[in-house]
Amino acid sequence: MQLKKNLDTIIKEKMLDEIIEGTWSLGMQISLEEIMEKYEVSRTPVIQALKEFAALGIVTRTGKGHYFCRDFNDEEIRDIIDIRLMLELEALHRIMKTGNANLTVLSKTSDACTAKDKAGDTIKARKLDMKFHKQLVDLAGSTCLSDIYSRVQIKFMMVNYLLGSHSAIQQEIACHDHDILLKCIKKDDLKNAEEIITEHINGAYNKIRKRFGDERLGA
Repeated sequence: MQLKKNLDTIIKEKMLDEIIEGTWSLGMQISLEEIMEKYEVSRTPVIQALKEFAALGIVTRTGKGHYFCRDFNDEEIRDIIDIRLMLELEALHRIMKTGNANLTVLSKTSDACTAKDKAGDTIKARKLDMKFHKQLVDLAGSTCLSDIYSRVQIKFMMVNYLLGSHSAIQQEIACHDHDILLKCIKKDDLKNAEEIITEHINGAYNKIRKRFGDERLGA
């Protein structure tokens, strides 16, 4: 039983890596047979991983048992961006209000993200990027806030990497933003910290929106 559970997790992580790498596409049908063959596993762990994705709202299942990568319209994308921004700003306010947050873990993640980006490890850099923002929200000390953020972040991940055409230059800018944000928090500079997070997240929307429009036009 424990082996099966571990295998489910491994397959889920493999599929998440494919999304982060941009190899999936929104609305695509997910072939269980291809995943089974690619990772040399049985049907059971693949189905279990997809059920977990469905619970998170990033995969849909038809009545005939077919699975599809979730698609998002422009209004949904804007909502995802707006809610993510609201949650991160709320977390930032709580962190700055207490003034005693331990930023060591956040700094290590930021440094690791930059190192992986410079080394050309795209998947690791993107995963550490997401980890940085999740850790930022976690520092607010609210389980409710963190739980909601996790569900929003994974949807953001979908549209960002499957519609956003996240380039190496954009990842480099993101790493730089993390560093500047940390400096603002350490200096108790709430105004500039808010501006950095707002530009960081809204910049992603502008990138996604451009690609979204291109996709719908068949570009």
